[in-house]
Amino acid sequence: MKSDIGKRISDVRRERGYTQEQLAEKLGLATHYISTVERGTTFPRCEKLILLLNGLETSADAIFCDVLDHSVSYKAYVLSERIAELPTE
Repeated sequence: MKSDIGKRISDVRRERGYTQEQLAEKLGLATHYISTVERGTTFPRCEKLILLLNGLETSADAIFCDVLDHSVSYKAYVLSERIAELPTE
């Protein structure tokens, strides 16, 4: 589970255009810490998880959707957004 969440955090970070170093600097965390979270070696405590979510400007559903059974509304939202981005033809 930690590796799934870490991968999602990594994916969101990259979508936002941050390197690990940039995100760490923005949040006042060590680059090594960001790396260990993304690899699933460490799971952030509540305060740091909130800091990460706010710093990445993302929701908890976006990060936990792969591991929670009840995040259907977020999954539907993602699919809807992807469909809206498809070319009209």
